[in-house]
Amino acid sequence: MVMLRKNNAFGMIEAIIALSITCIVLSISITGINQYKLRIEEKQFLQSFKFSWTNTLNYSYLSNSTCEMIVLPDEQKIVFKDIDGNKELNVVKIPEYIKYGNGGSKIIKINGSSKGYTIIFISSLSGKRYTFKVQLHWGEILENVEKI
Repeated sequence: MVMLRKNNAFGMIEAIIALSITCIVLSISITGINQYKLRIEEKQFLQSFKFSWTNTLNYSYLSNSTCEMIVLPDEQKIVFKDIDGNKELNVVKIPEYIKYGNGGSKIIKINGSSKGYTIIFISSLSGKRYTFKVQLHWGEILENVEKI
């Protein structure tokens, strides 16, 4: 009498099914992680821009020098610079999916008290328009965010 053995191991088909389910779950989570990283990068850019603006405004007021903010959309960066001392104070990289909404290159003079300006960034990732209004004389930035 021949006894048949019971097979306790996975067969080839079961292994392929388990592997494909694992790959699908991993691909979904990796896509979510990448989107999360891009959203964080957008928030960091906006915080860095506001921080650099405030620091440059304070620096120009305390050192009694004229500074400028130069937006270079082709190079995807914003340069904060002391034009009296001819030195760069800070460079903020603009993410690829954020466009400067005021047109081409722009130079804004900062000298402790400021003219009124409107600075616009448009994000294709989140579908939001970030409008920064620079208060006349104070130079403080007021942020407005709207869905487009």
